[in-house]
Amino acid sequence: MLGVLLGSFLAFGLAIDVLVAALDGVSHLLAASLRSILTVGLFYCVWIGQNWARWLTVGLFAFAFLLSIRTFMGHQNLLYLLFALFFLMIFLTVTFALTLSKAIGAFLNHQRSRK
Repeated sequence: MLGVLLGSFLAFGLAIDVLVAALDGVSHLLAASLRSILTVGLFYCVWIGQNWARWLTVGLFAFAFLLSIRTFMGHQNLLYLLFALFFLMIFLTVTFALTLSKAIGAFLNHQRSRK
């Protein structure tokens, strides 16, 4: 379940980066590439059971949601509203999965015990 969650986020993030690059130009691609590399690193740390990475992921998703709201308020475009709602859906899904899912918690405990 954790692999599907993290993989889905990476796929959706790539799709959003392509969409934003199409709307705002290619200047966005360098920042998107750097963010994707850091995201993969953070997700790897979550995968191996690092508890700090789990909570940092939840915090960064909250920050991304707040940024999407700020972007919508600046543009007030239907596309940006959908973008903000999409991040809300992702934020809630990831937050509940990482903090409340017993299956993910058990997997992360198992990963930590393997060290």
